[in-house]
Amino acid sequence: MKRFIPILFVILLATLITPALAQTSSQQVGESIVLTGGQGNYPLGLDLQILEDPTGKLTIQDITSDQYSSQFRPSNVSVPNYGFTQSAYWVSFTLDNQTQQITDWLLEVGFANMHYVDLYSPLPDDMGFSGKQTGVLRPVASRDLVYPLIIFKLPVPSQSVETFYLRFQNGGSMTLPLTLWAPSAFINQSTMKQVLDGIFYGILIGLLFYNLFLLFTLREGSYAFFVILLASLIIEEATYDGYLEIYIIPNLYFLIDHIYPLTFFLLFTFMISFADSFLQLKHRLPKFHWVDLGIISVGIVCMILSLLIDYHVMALLGVPWAIASLIVVAIAGIISWLRGFRPVRLFMIAWLGLLLSMVWVLLVRLQFASSNVISENAYRIGYLWMAICWSIALADRINLLKVEKENAFNESQATESRYRQLVETMNDGLAVTDQEARYTYVNQRMCTMLGYQAEELIGHKAFEFMDKVNEVILTEQLQARRSGASSAYELKMLRKDGSDLYLSISPMPLFENDHRYKGSVVVATDITERVLSGHLLEQRVNDRTKKLSTLLELSHELSTSKGLDNQLHEILKRLKTVVDFNYAVIVLAERGFWKIKVCSPATIIRESDDLVLSVEEELALTTALKSGKPVITNALTSMVAELSVVNKIYTWLEQSCTQGSLSSSWIPIVLKENLIGLFIVGCASESDFTDESISIASTFANQAAIVIENDQLFTKAQASAAADERNRLAQELHDSVTQTLFTASILAQATPRIWKRDVSLAQQNMEKLNTLLRGALAEMRSLFIELRSGELQNQTLGKLLTMLVEAGRTRTLATITLTINRDHFLPGKVITPIYRIAQEALNNAINHSNASQIEINMDSSGELLELHIQDDGCGFIPEEIPAGHLGLNIMQERAAQIQAGLHIQSEPGIGTVIAIRWPEKGEYSENE
Repeated sequence: MKRFIPILFVILLATLITPALAQTSSQQVGESIVLTGGQGNYPLGLDLQILEDPTGKLTIQDITSDQYSSQFRPSNVSVPNYGFTQSAYWVSFTLDNQTQQITDWLLEVGFANMHYVDLYSPLPDDMGFSGKQTGVLRPVASRDLVYPLIIFKLPVPSQSVETFYLRFQNGGSMTLPLTLWAPSAFINQSTMKQVLDGIFYGILIGLLFYNLFLLFTLREGSYAFFVILLASLIIEEATYDGYLEIYIIPNLYFLIDHIYPLTFFLLFTFMISFADSFLQLKHRLPKFHWVDLGIISVGIVCMILSLLIDYHVMALLGVPWAIASLIVVAIAGIISWLRGFRPVRLFMIAWLGLLLSMVWVLLVRLQFASSNVISENAYRIGYLWMAICWSIALADRINLLKVEKENAFNESQATESRYRQLVETMNDGLAVTDQEARYTYVNQRMCTMLGYQAEELIGHKAFEFMDKVNEVILTEQLQARRSGASSAYELKMLRKDGSDLYLSISPMPLFENDHRYKGSVVVATDITERVLSGHLLEQRVNDRTKKLSTLLELSHELSTSKGLDNQLHEILKRLKTVVDFNYAVIVLAERGFWKIKVCSPATIIRESDDLVLSVEEELALTTALKSGKPVITNALTSMVAELSVVNKIYTWLEQSCTQGSLSSSWIPIVLKENLIGLFIVGCASESDFTDESISIASTFANQAAIVIENDQLFTKAQASAAADERNRLAQELHDSVTQTLFTASILAQATPRIWKRDVSLAQQNMEKLNTLLRGALAEMRSLFIELRSGELQNQTLGKLLTMLVEAGRTRTLATITLTINRDHFLPGKVITPIYRIAQEALNNAINHSNASQIEINMDSSGELLELHIQDDGCGFIPEEIPAGHLGLNIMQERAAQIQAGLHIQSEPGIGTVIAIRWPEKGEYSENE
């Protein structure tokens, strides 16, 4: 590989020097080209006069005028080349025909992909010029000869001098290889050209069919990319050489402008795809693989754009993209070569040859190298070199894979021998099944476990050795195997003697190359002893699980049930599902009286008085049960027979709800170390009380204690809430109604004394007195409505706001106006939060804003409510409300509860606007 780097440098250096030599070796340009009979062709490059037309709008009349004729410049190269340009170029040359027989000469434009070519021939007697227009983007009928290259017939009379003009315009590179031919010489040359082209295309087509055959034979992915690459190359070259337009799609000439860039990008895209696949970059060089994917993605985008965008733009995009793709793959190939990947040698030799030819052609197109027969056709040599070397490289790779496969086969034979020995002596059963679960192989251990000979198992389906239930299990597992799952499972099979064989199955699915399921390798472990032992344990676990699930269900029921009695009944009901008792009773001590709270079944309870225990008896009972552990009544009475309280309770229970012949377990119900009751469970005999049943009953007794404690806490919370509400109402009565009535009382006492002295002042006091009394009445009505929470939901919002405003007017000097456009009933769940928001907003305006004017506007249609509360007070900055001021937060929370929109707008010194919309939708109007 190291030898190619200096070689590449020398070739590139020579290529770069060539245009310099070409540009400096100019020849003296003659005024006319003398045609003689002894020469068959005349290269015109050094005899051309050239004029660039950047606008592309000049006509033959323009360029033959004095203004432009003097701007023509002589060519100093044999093949003028102007790279990628959109300018039009005018070329003129003069022919002096000194021959006697040849009057019809042929002008060949050697660049087959020229889009537009116009020839202007002089008319007799200086009558102007006749024009012919042709090119690859014009109909084939416009050509003088049906030939891949553009050929013009030039009539040059013998012993005459004629000047001709040509106009060229192209979307790609502008190369002007012009040659004048005598007809006989042209026939010889064209025959040779078509023979060489035939060899070129014949080699490519032969390689295409050869590799297509290998593709269908070997089904190797790299061949697919290579076949598409060759097909793209053939179409691209046929388009570039003019064969596609002339012989294949003459009526679709207008598509050539898109076909060539499309096939160019298609060719290089599949070059990259083939290189990526051949070099195995996805596994060997992942970073280069991702770069290749990026280049391929760009190529796909460019293929789409080539159908839509101008040819010139696509040519400018395609060149750097093609160079980048060639360089990236070259670097990846070099790295793979240095890492010892043998098949890359021929691949890289071909790639470097193609890279050099492409660079050479590119330098010609960019005017850095001279245009000649070799440079113009270097890419063809590169293509052939690439196609031939890559075909050989693919074959070499296949041979290498074949050798590796043979080595792998030999190794597998040795491994299989070792594997068979291991399989036949392993402690677990091993079986191989096909896609229908039919045994194709079983080891000796599998035969021993099932009690069959190998011949009795092979060829039979596994379904034949199990019951219906396990057939369903195996069917489900087969479906999982087909999807690639390999999780272990358990299966019960039947031995030959009819006994059960429990197996732990560890399957490994097998697939064809096309991902079709073809069977499984199964490792079977005998777990019969473990399963039989586990069944007994499972029964115990199920019993325990049932009891635990009952406790969970009980917890859920207790969280949703209301009322202490209902909750205690639920406890006994759930206990019955896990403990088979004859009766159960919960006895609670309430203010010195022992009461039967609940019992099960409910039909056993009889009329009886509550049990009253003295202080000494309660102390004795607490001492007897101080451990908090359950005790059986027989044991209890024998241990503390001297305690009359035990017999007293037992006798009371017999009279109330139990039978004396039954044995019972007493479980203390303890709350904060105080005995508050008994959880009593009765059974037929003492032997029915197992440790587990007593433990479960104790758990239920603890649940009863929790329920009782929650009931007590709820009662206390209700009392505390009622007290807080009374305090709040008392405070409001003091702050509003009491002060209002006190003021009214002062006015009522003073008015009679003032009446005789100043009647007008007395009348004013009477009016104030009337206002105060109305405000107090409104305050009282508001408080009564709040005391009766249902009243809020039975009023319209307009009526509630009216009472709120009347009450508020007595507490402020500000003018409060209330405007109600429409007032409909709102849903009960909506009316209370909106009323509270309005109440909070009005209180804030009265107590904190120092407002002189408060306006309340309401409009309710029943389905839509809009409420605005606006004041002209001091205002505030909503974002700077200090922590601890919860009014606005509470208002926002209330609005969120009913999905209402709450909009607060306030500025210091301007005032505050609070807007409420239910339901929230749309944008707020400007006046909000």
